[in-house]
Amino acid sequence: MTKQGTVKQLKAYKEKTGFSNARLAAEIGVHKLTLTLWLEGKFKPSNMAERLVENYLAGRTK
Repeated sequence: MTKQGTVKQLKAYKEKTGFSNARLAAEIGVHKLTLTLWLEGKFKPSNMAERLVENYLAGRTK
């Protein structure tokens, strides 16, 4: 998946669950500011962070 696709999935998951940025960031294992920057499109996740998000979403959206 592309970085944009991963962030799109993350946004959709956040909307679906109603999680705050702080809670979602804690669940994924990243800083709240990092997650906020991804969601606002100001920063793209690194390859490692992208895999982390993909693994998190795969475990949560089955």
